[in-house]
Amino acid sequence: MSLSIYGEGRKEHGILPLQFLGGILAEFHRVSFPSQEDDMKGCERVEKKQLLASEEKVKLAEEETRQYKRRLEECHWQMREAEITWRHQVALAEKKAQDNWLRAQELERENAELRRENAHLKQRFRT
Repeated sequence: MSLSIYGEGRKEHGILPLQFLGGILAEFHRVSFPSQEDDMKGCERVEKKQLLASEEKVKLAEEETRQYKRRLEECHWQMREAEITWRHQVALAEKKAQDNWLRAQELERENAELRRENAHLKQRFRT
């Protein structure tokens, strides 16, 4: 059997190149025009990428929310501390004002007593 194009093997020899060309065309078609299955795989990959990106954004948002909550708690704590300090200062000022009022009353009583005593001594001195 000869493998020449024009001899007996012409039929066999002609089939191989057609099969080869058919394979090339099929591969070209598969690459150039993906099937629905390939399209679905591509869509699934895109969806997975979008899902991962969304999950990452959610994680970042959750972390940011935790930071804001922690900062809010710190601000509340500082406000409570400031209020306690303020109330303490007000109480001290009120106590001091009361002590000063009591001292003023005591000094006025002493002054009145000294005036009475002075008046009594003046009267005794004249008589």
